Parts: sequence; C-alpha cells; structure tokens
Amino acid sequence: MWRATALLTGLMASIGVSSAHGQLVRGRDVLRGLTGVDIIVVDPGSEAAQYGLSESRLQTVTELVLRSAGIRVATFETQVDSLVNPEYRMAYLGVTVFTMKGNDGLYAYRIDVRLNELMRFVDGSGTANGVTWSRGLLGTTGRNNLRDLADKVRDLVEEFANDYLAAQAR
Repeated sequence: MWRATALLTGLMASIGVSSAHGQLVRGRDVLRGLTGVDIIVVDPGSEAAQYGLSESRLQTVTELVLRSAGIRVATFETQVDSLVNPEYRMAYLGVTVFTMKGNDGLYAYRIDVRLNELMRFVDGSGTANGVTWSRGLLGTTGRNNLRDLADKVRDLVEEFANDYLAAQAR
C-alpha cells in the first residue's frame, strides 16, 4: 500500500497538484450566462487505451452528459459566433486523465475536469484565458479497471452539468 501512496504522491508532484479536490472560483455564479462549451479531451495514452480508456470514449461520455442535460456543445459555427457576437459566451471543458503504473501493478490516476474561458480584466485593459470551474479526483486502480475511470469522468461532468443548470436557473 505504501508503494501506491508513494506513486500517487509522485504523480501529484509531477503535475503540480496543490489539492486533490477543489473549486478555483467560489460558487456556481461563474457559470451564469455561459452559452455553451467546447470539449477538449487529452488523450490518456496508448496503455490506458489498451485497457479500455481511450480519448474517444472520454469524448463520447462527456458529450453525452452535456447534451443530455441540454447544454450546448460547441460546433465550429458556434465558436465563430462567439468570436463575433458578444451575446455568446463560450468556454471549453477540458477533460484530462493521467495514469502512472506502479511496480506493484496498480495504476495511480488523476482526473481533472476544468472549465476554461476568456476572462476580461476589470479595468478593461485586456483578456486572459483562465480556469473558472474545476473538479478532480485522485486514486489507484488495477489495470483491468482503467476503463472504469470513464465512469468517474462522467460523474465529474455530471457535477459540472448540475452546477451549470443551477446557475442558469437563477
């Protein structure tokens, strides 16, 4: 067990994790007025794909949750509209699953679901891309259970969808 803990600690340090579970901005209010989201899934790698956790599976899971909740998923046209029409407020939902195999056969994992959007400086001097909503999980699993990490991604995306819908209802 100490090997898995050491591996998990090393994985956290290698990707600059400061907390295992957290929200960067207070409350759901940051989601109010958001028109929709684009989805960017980071490929979890060939070894994870070999055991059933592929980029396409994560993309499909994420899209299904968002579309089922009635959240607009960006197309090329909506992305162009968001650039030329200030009425559109689009952002992208980034989904990342990092895995690292330990000597004992267990895989440490880190899952991140983050909403990134263009933010304007209060003084009007410019813009910057930043994270406005974030959730993450850390854990360990066996290689035959790597495919089940897609269910954990689905849970985090459902949490985003619930926060999004609650913010729009206010």
